Amino acid sequence: MDQTIHQIRIAGLASAVPRHEEPIADSQYGTPEIRARFSAMTGVHARRLCLPDQFCSDLATAAANRLLDELGWNRAEIENLIFITQSPDLNYPATACLIQDRLKLPTSCAAFDINLGCSGYPYGLFIAAKMTAQRPGSKTLLLIGDTAGKPNLASELNTVSPLFGDAASATALEWHPDAPPMRIQLHTDGSGWDNIMSRRAGGRPGLDASNFQFANEDGQIKIQSQSQMRGEDVFNFTASTVPPAIHTMLAAMNWPKESVNAFVLHQASRTVNEMLRKRLGLTPAQTPGSLKNFGNTSSATIPLTLVTQWRDALRSSRQRLILCGFGVGLSWGTAACEWDRMVCPDLIEL
Repeated sequence: MDQTIHQIRIAGLASAVPRHEEPIADSQYGTPEIRARFSAMTGVHARRLCLPDQFCSDLATAAANRLLDELGWNRAEIENLIFITQSPDLNYPATACLIQDRLKLPTSCAAFDINLGCSGYPYGLFIAAKMTAQRPGSKTLLLIGDTAGKPNLASELNTVSPLFGDAASATALEWHPDAPPMRIQLHTDGSGWDNIMSRRAGGRPGLDASNFQFANEDGQIKIQSQSQMRGEDVFNFTASTVPPAIHTMLAAMNWPKESVNAFVLHQASRTVNEMLRKRLGLTPAQTPGSLKNFGNTSSATIPLTLVTQWRDALRSSRQRLILCGFGVGLSWGTAACEWDRMVCPDLIEL
């Protein structure tokens, strides 16, 4: 899928993370030597984790509230609320319904969830932009985030690497007659569905005693294989799809690499992202990252990186950006956009 969307302005962007920080060196993962090697390979030195009574909706609501307050938007004018997550508060109803009420948005607001992970931000931008483009004056909130580090990858289980962290973001889109065009290309290869997956009760493949156990005697949850990731296959998928996707987008836009202010990639791991940077012939300055302090935050990595590493530029001048998410699905998406002097609050900590 390749489409150019006109007259949509990104008015603002905000991100939120839990206040609780876990340095990898202080985690229970492996031995001190294993933890040091892990950080060197992945680039993750710390991550943010929700407390037991914190959920993805809390992070997304905090980001949206701050953004709406700083924008000064009339909440009654927001027509769409889209929440992209793979860690909803409940199986049902959609978490977007809970957030619509907490944000005090009108009952005329359409609110729904979308189940997407690492590629979620470019997919979300496309869906939100297309909905906003339907009518002059329209406004949309795109919320995206995951608590990938919370439920089944807790560092207390020292056989599970502490790669993932928790974060969420809010992006405000509005119809604007003079907004520069935004081009988005989206792809899917479902033949690799089981390269990254998480089982659930009653699903396919389901949970049973062979792959999911509760260690009730000590109050701990012991997980053997609820989640699955074939690292080598995912690495090969990324290497074969992401560089061509970005080259295709640059050619379609007629943008020389040097004209792009930042290439903001999904923050998979240092090994993956360095491979991509070198294959694309980009400099470290062109490829900001957020792995070191936050880990891989799944769908939230791109907006989190923008807020923590590119905030001043987004607030002060027009920025030409290539945004690329890739992973679970398998799916990948690339967005070429120019964002100009948007509202971008400091990182929110809960």
